[in-house]
Order: sequence, then structure tokens, then C-alpha cells
Amino acid sequence: MSSFSHSDYHGSNSSGGNARYVKITKTFESRITKLNAKISCHIEEMDKRDMEIVSLKKVILDLEERCKDYRIEVTRLTEKVTYHEQLEADDADEDEAREKKLRKTRHHLKELDEKYHALLKKF
Repeated sequence: MSSFSHSDYHGSNSSGGNARYVKITKTFESRITKLNAKISCHIEEMDKRDMEIVSLKKVILDLEERCKDYRIEVTRLTEKVTYHEQLEADDADEDEAREKKLRKTRHHLKELDEKYHALLKKF
């Protein structure tokens, strides 16, 4: 194993040292270039993901707004159904009262008819 010397990296006058310095510099420049390329790819991917996130957030907001509108519509229709059920119940009560009155009237008519026929027989 060779010994490490700072003079190898700071322009020592030996041609072996310069060659080694140039080789190491090229290696690190190559690594830096590759890392920069990877970073660029990751940045592009992050930008795409950010755009997707923004798009999905918009969709979510639209769906939440639609959901809110549907809840309002459901509440309105529920109130309308309740109102009509109450009207139907009121109508049923009125129908029952009319039926009762009609039964009484028929009974009274029957009694009057019997009295009429009884009077016809007498005269």
C-alpha cells in the first residue's frame, strides 16, 4: 500500500504525483457529474409528484364540494319527505274523520228511511 502525502495532491513536481492527481480529479468529477444527473432526475421526479399532488388535491376539493352539495340536497329532500309524510298523516286523519261522519250520516239516513217506510205503512 502506498503512503499518502499531501504533496501528491497539491502539485508536487513529480510526474507520477500529477498523473495521480489528474486521475483522482477526473474520478471525482465523473462521480460529481453522475450525482448531478441523479439529482436532476430526482428533482424532475419530485416536480412530477408535486404536480400530481396538486392535481389530486384539486380533485379532492372538488369532491368535497360536491359531497357538501349532496348533503345539503339530502337534507332538503329529507325535510320535504317529512313535510309530505305529515300532510299524508293529516289527510289520513281527515279521511278518518270524514269516514266517521259518513258512517254516522248513513246510519242516520237508514234510521230516517226506516221511519219513512214505517210512516208510509201507517198512511
